[in-house]
Amino acid sequence: MLEGIQFVTNTAGEKTAVLINLKQYDELWEDFYDGLVARQRADEPRESLELVREALKQQDKLNVRVHHHVRPVSSERDRAFQRQCRRK
Repeated sequence: MLEGIQFVTNTAGEKTAVLINLKQYDELWEDFYDGLVARQRADEPRESLELVREALKQQDKLNVRVHHHVRPVSSERDRAFQRQCRRK
């Protein structure tokens, strides 16, 4: 068993939930949670990046010198999880 992770089981001994030590696994939990949120929002209507940029420019809220930084995917497991979330 992994340190900092506990499974909750039902009376039949089947795993039904998990407890995660957030001090140990905070970043992993954030990635997992972000994936769940993305999956939940997958069918929501979207606006194009250009429309959002234009709206921000009109509101004088866009600093054109700010560059978007994307956190690199750190492992094959992370990439597989992201692919799975995109499919759903």
